[in-house]
Amino acid sequence: MHGISLKGRATRLNPLSLAFSGENQWLEARYLDQRAEQSKFYIRISLILGIFIVSAFGILDQINNPQNLDLLWPVRFGVMVGFGLGVLIYSFYPGFTKHYQIWVNLVILVTGMGSLYMHGLNHELTGKHTYAGFIIIFLWGYAFIRARFIYASVTCGSIVLGYYLVARFYMRLDSLTLLNNCFYLFGADLAGMFIAYLMEYSERKNFVLQERLRQDIAEIKRMEQALRRSEKFMQRALDTVEDPFYVKDQKHRWWLLNDAACQMLGRTRKQLLGKDDYSIFPPEQVDVFWAHDNEVLKSGRTILKEVQINWGKEGKPRIISTKKSLFTDPVTGEKLVVGTIRDISRIKAAERENRRLEAQLRQSQKMEAIGTLAGGIAHDFNNILGAIVGFTDIAKDKIAGHEDPSFELDHVLGAAEKARNLIRQILLFSRKASLEMKNVDLNLEVRQAIGLLKRTLPKNIKIIEELKAEPGLVLGDSNQLAQVVMNLASNAADAMVEGGTLTISTNSLSLDSTYGKPPNELEPGPYVELCLEDSGCGIEPSLLAKIFDPFFTTKPVGKGTGLGLSTVFGIVKSHSGVITCESAKSKGSIFKVILPALDHSKWLGTDLFRSEGKAAFQGYETVLLVDDDPAIRQMLQGMLLRSGYEVMAAATGEEALELFGEEREKVELVILDLDMPGMGGVRCLESLKKQKPEIKVLIASGHAGSSLVDKAMALGASSFMDKPFTKEEFLVGVRKVLDGK
Repeated sequence: MHGISLKGRATRLNPLSLAFSGENQWLEARYLDQRAEQSKFYIRISLILGIFIVSAFGILDQINNPQNLDLLWPVRFGVMVGFGLGVLIYSFYPGFTKHYQIWVNLVILVTGMGSLYMHGLNHELTGKHTYAGFIIIFLWGYAFIRARFIYASVTCGSIVLGYYLVARFYMRLDSLTLLNNCFYLFGADLAGMFIAYLMEYSERKNFVLQERLRQDIAEIKRMEQALRRSEKFMQRALDTVEDPFYVKDQKHRWWLLNDAACQMLGRTRKQLLGKDDYSIFPPEQVDVFWAHDNEVLKSGRTILKEVQINWGKEGKPRIISTKKSLFTDPVTGEKLVVGTIRDISRIKAAERENRRLEAQLRQSQKMEAIGTLAGGIAHDFNNILGAIVGFTDIAKDKIAGHEDPSFELDHVLGAAEKARNLIRQILLFSRKASLEMKNVDLNLEVRQAIGLLKRTLPKNIKIIEELKAEPGLVLGDSNQLAQVVMNLASNAADAMVEGGTLTISTNSLSLDSTYGKPPNELEPGPYVELCLEDSGCGIEPSLLAKIFDPFFTTKPVGKGTGLGLSTVFGIVKSHSGVITCESAKSKGSIFKVILPALDHSKWLGTDLFRSEGKAAFQGYETVLLVDDDPAIRQMLQGMLLRSGYEVMAAATGEEALELFGEEREKVELVILDLDMPGMGGVRCLESLKKQKPEIKVLIASGHAGSSLVDKAMALGASSFMDKPFTKEEFLVGVRKVLDGK
């Protein structure tokens, strides 16, 4: 069997008939139809040529056998030429192609048998003219008239057989002559068969190749159509995506974009495709984009970046989030950058607004808690002021009687120190500040909060302190952690109207398995637990799941906002912690806050464990003191003078600048209040830095955490001290700034 590859399948040919067989048998009918259409022209030419040759041999009849013309010409012209002419005429009719192989083989057979008859009639079956005539017929039948190999072989074989029968039985040739003659004719017939076989095999092979080419072309066209449909579908699908989508090559040229990308970039697809960024966008922006593209091309990693752009359809600054990934073309192997863009300007604006509202909410909760504690604070201050007034009167009487008032003055200082600490705790709790994560000793923060609570909660509430966490170190914001304690304690106080016990404790935990429920679960590891347990009225079990929801409250209208516990929940979550509540009606409540603990070894050697020691108070430098309060100004000036400093004092920023301008080279430190009339402390600081950039400035103000302090520190202030402070604290702070510590 012969095999020709066609679309990965073996195309089999029958070795005898050369017909297509096997699973490709369907090709046979198509081949024959095509061959029939293509053979019409060649058949007609061959018939005309055959009629001409047969007619031309009639001249030889006239020359060689004039006596037999009446027998020869009727066969030659009547039968052979007439039949050939009839088939030629019939070839122009539509039905000819259906049976054309029968007709062309009949022409061969009639021509061959007619020749045999005429040679037999002339007794010339052994002459050279006989062989030449039959060879011409074989050549014409096998090679020219487009007869199929199998049919031509049968037809020409029949002519050879006819020759044998006539020579053997009619001419009665001897065996040797017969064998010799048949050998020549049979050899010529075999040669013709071989030629016809090769011609048809080659023709069929070419047909298969053409068919394969046709199928390949059809497949290519189908794939092209499918590709165009796919491209249109993909483009339409991408155009339905709201986020801009694009593909760029290694030269940063735009390959593919959707409508959203064109709209965001403020260009048409025609303006963008094939162009690089530098031909379209500002160079400084392109440098950023190309750096991101190159990072993806080199690393192969997906990156997510946020970039501010100042161009586009709207022409105003926007913040976009770009996600870029690497894609390798499976055909060419070329690396491409596939990216999406999302305009997150509104999201960022919403986040800023949310942060503002959260800060406002936290501040309002602080104020609500302070309002709850206001009665206790007022009572504490009245006691402190009573002690100050009483001991001051006694001291004045002793001074008038020339007695030593030291005992009474010590009590006045002690009462003032209590007042200062109380004010500091209140300010620390109520201060507006953004989340500032740092190393915090939770025990210290809780202890300070308990100090304030003992002064402010009703006296019928007993506070038990059990701080067992060792070392109790966490990463957090001290202000917000204090707010957690104050909010939970205030909530507990509201639940103990008739009095009770509030136990505040800390413990060190080591979780061996996951704690809590998703999405607020904690991984195994070291933690610090803060627990507040009260003996109040408790919470209904059906309400426990809602207590951390915003605006949910069980208090009467006007007695609470329902934001206290939700604020606590938000703070704990921002510290990567978990808060839980256990409660039952009339059995009190237990709130547990669990926060990730820090490694104790990381804190060794830090300020938390370092004793400051006794600082040297003395100095000799020239100090410019600026404060609008006369009493504060005189007090600080006296402290500085007694410690050896040379002091210039000013009541306003304008006066300070005038003094500084006169003694600029001499002044080494400026102690500056911020809240002053006129130009104020911030503008004064700015002017001082312009005149002498290296000047050291110590901010002494009661506005800790305010925007004024932030601005002052941003302008180059060296340090900040929160009023009020003791003489020692003040002089140590001054010395540290001057010494550059």
